[in-house]
Amino acid sequence: MKAVWHWTLTGWALFALLVAIVLGLVFFVGLPGMIAAIEIDGHRIDLLQLRADHWALMALGVAIASLVIAVVVPLFAVLAVTVPLAGMALATLAAVAALGLVLAPVGLLVWWLWRTPRSKTGTTAP
Repeated sequence: MKAVWHWTLTGWALFALLVAIVLGLVFFVGLPGMIAAIEIDGHRIDLLQLRADHWALMALGVAIASLVIAVVVPLFAVLAVTVPLAGMALATLAAVAALGLVLAPVGLLVWWLWRTPRSKTGTTAP
């Protein structure tokens, strides 16, 4: 089982690395020719005037974002399943404990009746 998790995590890491490389190459090679400028809140960024270090930082940002997405999304998917299941298990445990407290006197009564000595039939009291 440990080896399965190892290969699963290795696969996710390789997938995230591949996505980061592809997105980095798209940004580094294809984006400057497709888009000449980006405007954000009135501030214009001319992509044709960016230097190599700007592109490297953008590729690094995309790589970090893709790794965060590759880790956070599966984590939230697992938590979305396990947290309700843990809540249901806790509620079931509380219900069983309450039922045990309610039925404890009945169980003690049955045990007491079972353990009391019975008189033999056909004998009379003196």
